[in-house]
Amino acid sequence: MVFGIVELMGIAELISIIEIYGLITGIYIIFLVLAIFFIYYIVKSLIDTQISKELEKIKQVTQQNSIALEKTMVSMNQGNRVFYERRLFALDSMWNNLVELKDKLGQYFLFYDILLPSEYEKASKKQFKHLFEGEKSRIFVTDLIHKVNLSKLRPYLGEELWELYVSIIAFEGRVCILPNITKEKIVLKDWREDKPTMDILQSILEEDEIRQIKAMRIASISPIINLIEIKILDKMSKMMFGEDIANKTFDAATKLFEKQKWPNN
Repeated sequence: MVFGIVELMGIAELISIIEIYGLITGIYIIFLVLAIFFIYYIVKSLIDTQISKELEKIKQVTQQNSIALEKTMVSMNQGNRVFYERRLFALDSMWNNLVELKDKLGQYFLFYDILLPSEYEKASKKQFKHLFEGEKSRIFVTDLIHKVNLSKLRPYLGEELWELYVSIIAFEGRVCILPNITKEKIVLKDWREDKPTMDILQSILEEDEIRQIKAMRIASISPIINLIEIKILDKMSKMMFGEDIANKTFDAATKLFEKQKWPNN
């Protein structure tokens, strides 16, 4: 019986020890969890704070870049608008000059358009006598050429269009002034025999176009001017409306010009 009581007391102590150990272990686990949670919270707070600072910096930089980009875009748009307006003004001035020049030199063109080279001499002494007055006619033509000078607007026209513009003016002016080019006497001949005049055309026209000009029975001026004007209008359309629309317009104009054919071929 005594052994049984002692044995029961040993088991009770063992259970107490186990309970105490379990309690301590539980407290330790709770403390460890709390410590881990506390550390996690501290670290997370530090990270969130750092992230917030970095995000704020990024936001500020983004806003600054956005403002700078917006100012740049506004400046570019204003610059593009100003350039485009000046280009339109240059194109308008150029075309008005061509129309005015063709209108004022129209009687010279008519002379070449309706007469054969063999008829020049006779017509110059009758119906078209006023066109061939030496110095007076030369001054009239050169003054017109001087008035249509657009050198200041050259940057807005582009080099290809500028070359066409200068060439058509040089061609019209030289053909009109050719008979009055010498002070001694009026020299009336087929302008196609004048090398400088043909050099002007060869610099801007295709070989086939030059060949057709040389083959004309009448040394007509108007079809050549129309051909060059079509090329000028093509360049103008590309500047204002883009390649696709301009190409369609140019193709239509070319087909119309081809239907008219070269005179007296």
